[in-house]
Amino acid sequence: MHQTRKSSTSGARRAPVCRALALLLFALAVLAIPRRAHAMVNVGAEGGLVKRTADSPYNLKVGFGYGAHAELDMLPLLKLGPYYLHYELSSADQPSPGSADATFNTLGLRARVILPVPGSFKPYAYIGAGYTWVNYVQNSGDHTGRFVETPIGVGVADEFAEIFHLSLDVAYRPGVAFGGDAYDTYNVAHPGGGWSLMLGVALNL
Repeated sequence: MHQTRKSSTSGARRAPVCRALALLLFALAVLAIPRRAHAMVNVGAEGGLVKRTADSPYNLKVGFGYGAHAELDMLPLLKLGPYYLHYELSSADQPSPGSADATFNTLGLRARVILPVPGSFKPYAYIGAGYTWVNYVQNSGDHTGRFVETPIGVGVADEFAEIFHLSLDVAYRPGVAFGGDAYDTYNVAHPGGGWSLMLGVALNL
């Protein structure tokens, strides 16, 4: 019991550090985007619902997630840049033995294509790849894992002002290349399926 409490405490201490490191890496990636006279940078934040699906007893409930992105105009209709996403999901199988809550952090790169339609509403689609690290909290202690997500999403942005816009998008977020002690040692079921529904706000700089 003492060992379990100690492991849970150390995991709780690592979580803020991991989020701070992810935000630092995201900020460095944003600063590394080259500025060109004719290019425009889109910087924004989003929040909404996130779900990851795994076999019982490791399935997870829908939870709240939040993130940020920065994109550079590569072509008139193509934007490319880094993104960060954080979400915490409760177990959908409690009180089953082995069930666990999980915290996810993702840092990746995505490309977004804007459809050239008249008016302020701009439909778009995007695809990306992100490194995800996850911390599971169980009665036996904390376990960590990692995988790569490949989000594929569609949405619409309301560009009612030149510098400011709102967006709403939905994405399928499958996971691949699972590793770490949670998956390799403790046999936590891979949360290979996932989706998100996000409301965002962004500035065009």
